[in-house]
Amino acid sequence: SSPDPVRAAVTEPTPAAVGEPLYGVYRVRSGDYLGRIAAQFGTSVATLREINDIRGSTIQIGQSIRYPQAAN
Repeated sequence: SSPDPVRAAVTEPTPAAVGEPLYGVYRVRSGDYLGRIAAQFGTSVATLREINDIRGSTIQIGQSIRYPQAAN
């Protein structure tokens, strides 16, 4: 008999997929601000501040900003 195609497609979750949020990283460019970055990645300014430990709204060109990736 042939293998069940649905069962064959199921994989074990990787450690990063179990309870750990996945982040992408965006490098700040000239003209960027938290509101624009938040809108670009479908998140909020408050979330960006929290996961990047940003106080206020000042960001620097070249700074790496983590953002939550959309759930699959």
